[in-house]
Amino acid sequence: MKRVKTLKCALGITMLLSSSAYADFTLYGQLNRAGMTVRDGHQTSFYSVDNDASSSRLGVKGSMKHDGLTVGGKLEVEYEAASSAKVSQTDRGTDTNVGIRHALAYLKSDLGKISVGHGDTATNGISEITLNGADDIIYNDMTVFGGGHKFHAKNSNAEAAGPTMKSTHTNLDGFSRANLVRYDTPSFNGFMLSASHSTEKAQVEATDIALRYEGGTADFDVEAGWGWGKYSRGNQAAGTNRQSQWAGSISGLHKDSGFNVTLAAGQQKLEAANSSKPKYWYVGLGKQCDMNSWGMTNFAVDYYNGKHFADGLAGTDKDAKSRAYGLGVQQHLKAWNSSVYGGVRQYKFKRTTQKYDNIVAVMLGLKVKFSIS
Repeated sequence: MKRVKTLKCALGITMLLSSSAYADFTLYGQLNRAGMTVRDGHQTSFYSVDNDASSSRLGVKGSMKHDGLTVGGKLEVEYEAASSAKVSQTDRGTDTNVGIRHALAYLKSDLGKISVGHGDTATNGISEITLNGADDIIYNDMTVFGGGHKFHAKNSNAEAAGPTMKSTHTNLDGFSRANLVRYDTPSFNGFMLSASHSTEKAQVEATDIALRYEGGTADFDVEAGWGWGKYSRGNQAAGTNRQSQWAGSISGLHKDSGFNVTLAAGQQKLEAANSSKPKYWYVGLGKQCDMNSWGMTNFAVDYYNGKHFADGLAGTDKDAKSRAYGLGVQQHLKAWNSSVYGGVRQYKFKRTTQKYDNIVAVMLGLKVKFSIS
């Protein structure tokens, strides 16, 4: 009976908000499931996963405007049954991750937007900007394809015990989502500046700023971003060695031809004495094609080159080298608000004192989105 009353209350609030001339209310969600096969040089494993590039989720957002001031909020829950970035040789994905992605309230006016709660830090997503249209399968996040897998030492029959892909192929993509206070300026000719101060688990306490651009010309669309962040001194999580980092990305799309290019790079500064500076660069090429009546067919390839990333304290291995290559395609199904995709990646990692077998991952999936306003 309590559940019925709660449902009636929720429906009543939805109808009230929807009927207001000043209100905007949307219930939305998506399912993004895939089959993934990973070969570590010694064994091949299959997983039914939730694609971590854009996880399955359910959310509600709403806002009301009066006298030039908008008050709004967003509540979004993630449901990952076997995350594609966490399954591994020793974890078949039996656990289900249910967590809050956003629980955020905000005020917005001509002076900008102030947000408080749990949500995106200023630099979240700053390394992952792309206009390739295939970003459920190919973009600057190497961990999506089995990032929890460990590299297997060459010429060894022992169980894979090397570093994980997510520790050797990071994109330094800001401070993710956290409990925060954030400010965004209004957009000026496509440019927007953001700043946030956050507290959350491993990062403990952090401050970051980011500059973003969306625009272009009559022939080109362009999106870009650059961000810098710093962990508070004396508040660093046990077992980490990070002090500050910067990263950025830029993507351009030629409207007529569909050809697109994406570039990204980043670097960390570490506190430990004699540490190197972990860094990487990334390039992606793509082609958007109008080949059928279903929707756009988007092809993409990319390459990742990293140095000095290692398991544990990043940067303590000055000779570590990381490489990755990717190829993928995403077919959009416009009438169904869905898409199907498939891709393959090869990962390489080596140290002066140890070489590891390459890891190859293949993923095929389906993404279904819905919304009710």
